[in-house]
Amino acid sequence: MPTIAFGTWRLSVDKAGDAVFEALRAGYRHLDCAMVYRNEHAVGEGLTRAMRSEADGGLGLERSDVWVTGKIWHTMTATDESVEAACRRSASDLGVERLDLVLLHHACIDTVPEAGKDELPPPEHMADITRYDWYAKAVRLRPIHAKWASMERLVDLGLARCIGVSNCPVAALSNLIAGARLPCAANQMELHVAHAQPRLRAFCDSAGVVVQAYSPLGCAAPLATEVSRNRLGAALEAVGSAVTVDEALASAGLDRSGGSSPTSALWEAPVVKGIAARHGRSPPYVLYRWAAQCGACVLQRSSGADHIRENAGLLEGPPLDDVDMALLATLDTKSRLFDAGAQWGLPYFD
Repeated sequence: MPTIAFGTWRLSVDKAGDAVFEALRAGYRHLDCAMVYRNEHAVGEGLTRAMRSEADGGLGLERSDVWVTGKIWHTMTATDESVEAACRRSASDLGVERLDLVLLHHACIDTVPEAGKDELPPPEHMADITRYDWYAKAVRLRPIHAKWASMERLVDLGLARCIGVSNCPVAALSNLIAGARLPCAANQMELHVAHAQPRLRAFCDSAGVVVQAYSPLGCAAPLATEVSRNRLGAALEAVGSAVTVDEALASAGLDRSGGSSPTSALWEAPVVKGIAARHGRSPPYVLYRWAAQCGACVLQRSSGADHIRENAGLLEGPPLDDVDMALLATLDTKSRLFDAGAQWGLPYFD
């Protein structure tokens, strides 16, 4: 499983094919897809074009060169047959015979579409994730181990190489693993410096589950980006650093106050900008690099060719050091971008 993925969420149908082709030309070899993004047919067109010969306008890629991840939406998890049908539909739209990885999109929730409404929300609603529940009432129809058995069947049928989950907390993942016949290959989760999820990451690591980080650039909500001296001291001690708090702050260009500057974007946080300046890199580099150094497969997304090429090379640079990681640890305020459980009245995130 390649450790950097090109994400296809919010790519419009008219841009998705070109964006995927440019991503593959830039060196991406992992496509993160989902039926609910409503663009898989266009994504598949970009993949198919890339597998043409160079003489025919393609990149000469083989199917085995590209890892394709798909997801089963939570209106389609009621039975073995519905899970199979969803997987077959995604594979067909993407133009592949088998998906490399299939995830339960929201592992702990099933939803029932309201009368007369489609199983998937319309594309215009996907830009606002707070409206994911526009069409359905959330209920717990099937235990997670029953849904997992349906996922295992996808591997048996040759529709998936491996299977995993998304948005799955420790308790549910532990329950799943305890009764699983086939291993859980990955858990895709919201992961960024403001929502670092250390407990869930540690559990995944101990269980051999790959962490996939979506929204690694963080949430679009007001953030208190002041670095707490006490938290920084504890973080430095945890990594065994002999650097003092004042020295660590100075390394990021911050004064003794920790650089108080409320912002709505993590890449604008003074500590992130300071670390970036010290390394001669951009703030997004710092945020992507942090996720990679946490052991995660990092999902990146863009639609413009220049930006795609820039993102593809963002992780090719110096690692963050212990002081950098300690500084960034102070930004973990558990600021979540998307809490499906709370929206549906079934809180399940840790």
